[in-house]
Amino acid sequence: MLLIVIGVLASCSNNNGWNRLGLHGKVKTYLERYYKAEMKFGEWTNGDIEYYGHNRVSFDSEGNCQWIEFLDDDNELSSKTISKIESGEIVGEAHYDEYGDLISKTEIISNSKDESELIEYDKDGEKIAHVTIYFANNRVIKKQYQTFEDNKVKKEYVNVWEYDKDGNLASVKEIDKNGKILHFSRFEYLAFDEHKNWTKRLVYDSENSKEPKYVVIREYEYY
Repeated sequence: MLLIVIGVLASCSNNNGWNRLGLHGKVKTYLERYYKAEMKFGEWTNGDIEYYGHNRVSFDSEGNCQWIEFLDDDNELSSKTISKIESGEIVGEAHYDEYGDLISKTEIISNSKDESELIEYDKDGEKIAHVTIYFANNRVIKKQYQTFEDNKVKKEYVNVWEYDKDGNLASVKEIDKNGKILHFSRFEYLAFDEHKNWTKRLVYDSENSKEPKYVVIREYEYY
């Protein structure tokens, strides 16, 4: 399951989170749950729930991303990321474990319409990642990562995001510095609510997969 925690809320900076995430209407929260994909009566439906990967995201009334909770299959908190907001703008985020202890902090060091640059520090203040996020048409199109250990670059990779004609996320691929694809997720949308936000999608784990790996269900609360 492709899940990138670093900069997940900071991606919403310099614009409201509704726009950055392609949401319609005044979304207050959404809950996203992952299930194994299972074919029944000719259609893909929810199988067993996954142990991890579920999340709940909260927005204020202006559309700013406030926090994201990462949940297990029993809806119990496994970690939480909280935005740091100053003058209505996200300037960083803090990531905590299920007990509320700090794991890491992220600081936005530069920010524009087309690009944001972030530094992530561990709980002791050591730099562990440098992330550059690129935007087009208000949406994330690329995240470029460097991870550090003992102040030396340990790993470099890029996430590339592509969208369909309706603005829904079509695929995300993770590529190493040599151009090798490390992870790939492709998405197919099956259902939408009255605001045209998706409520059910399939996740495929390779470009040519004929069968999905997951069914993802989203539930929304609106202002």
